[in-house]
Amino acid sequence: MEKRFTPLFAFGILLLLPCKAWTQRPANSPNQEMEAIQYANRLMYDSLQTNRDYVNVLNQLVAKEEYHTYPGYLDYLAAAFLYTGRVEKAVDIEDKAFPREKKETTPKLDLYEWKPALPLLVKEAATRQVVMVNEEHRMSRHRMLTAQLLQPLYDQGYRYLALEALFGTELLNMPFQPTLTTGFYTRDPVFAEVLREAIDMGYTLVPYDIRSFPEGMNGMQRTMYREEIQARHLIDRILQDDPEAKILVHVGRGHNAKVYEQQVMETDTLILGMMAGYFRNKTGIDPLCIDQLTHEEHSDPLYESGIMRMARRLDDKVPALFNVLVDKTSGEWYPSTSEYDAYVVPALTHYEYGRPDWIRQWQGRERYVVEVTDYLPVADTYYLVQAFYEHESGDDSIPADQYAYQRGQDEVQLWLKPGTYVLRILDSAGKILWEWSDTVP
Repeated sequence: MEKRFTPLFAFGILLLLPCKAWTQRPANSPNQEMEAIQYANRLMYDSLQTNRDYVNVLNQLVAKEEYHTYPGYLDYLAAAFLYTGRVEKAVDIEDKAFPREKKETTPKLDLYEWKPALPLLVKEAATRQVVMVNEEHRMSRHRMLTAQLLQPLYDQGYRYLALEALFGTELLNMPFQPTLTTGFYTRDPVFAEVLREAIDMGYTLVPYDIRSFPEGMNGMQRTMYREEIQARHLIDRILQDDPEAKILVHVGRGHNAKVYEQQVMETDTLILGMMAGYFRNKTGIDPLCIDQLTHEEHSDPLYESGIMRMARRLDDKVPALFNVLVDKTSGEWYPSTSEYDAYVVPALTHYEYGRPDWIRQWQGRERYVVEVTDYLPVADTYYLVQAFYEHESGDDSIPADQYAYQRGQDEVQLWLKPGTYVLRILDSAGKILWEWSDTVP
């Protein structure tokens, strides 16, 4: 099947993905909207200083109902729900903040078949030096694909896990445990668990994003600067000293699209591209680029691609947690484009007691039920149940699992892998109401 190329200007959605600027904003005061976003930013970055603050920050964001009309504010609120285990709530809020109705048609099913993505991706990764996987920041499950790739890629010689989400510039390896200062999105317990797994296997973690821009740049210049410097950091921090290194890269949104174009404008040549495009241009290395955004799951099929809606209808007939459509004749993955090598389609998520089924399928986790009838929140506030690994119970540690609950729930369901834990129940302000230790066999 012939590769389809989409020119960058027609492919502009990828340039906008990091800031979601295409969303139509409500007709409210721009000053109040900026005030709302700054308020949320201060809470999520500055007020989340200890792991007891997760629930306090969540409740403060929920309480500011006058800000709930602003997409930027809701984006932070979705993150707060995601961090506290309310995955379904986070997806619902994100869709309300950035509704993107899709009307794509689906391919003819008789020409394609569903195949589990993991074995095909692992097989293809054996022929590459670099693999790049993207995520939507409000979708914990996107981090699960990287988690599933860790061991088979390590067996193939991959030794570096580069993450846009990490703060700092220093490479991280043993001894290391994720904390609240490791990154912003890594405060999600699912993401923190991916870091633990990678370190335990022997990966070196590599931060590669930028933290500031040169003065005087406009919006497009800042976007292109970030894309290029991200690529440059991967080269300088890994390939410069280890040119044969095999690298797994976990990126946000559209940064792993293989887009790189030179546009001649009068006497100037303008380069427009995404990080993966810059990386390929600078190194000659063609990364295996995997997309999870095109067919991501939403709260309403209205916002989903035709293929995701098809997966939703088929439900239990979809073979794996992550899948690809394969052409029955050529064996190529559908669709075939120049931007991505693979478009992954997830199985539909099912929830039990508010928890997604994919969390309990991970790492041999067992259900751990906490009775909360003696610790019920007041009004519309949330309380929080947390579980920490016994050796990681410091104030800045990331929980192994946690869940925010409201009045009306008699129990909270955590999913924990075998081990010894420190558990606790927090009130709406983060005060410890009950703390105990227990072992999951």
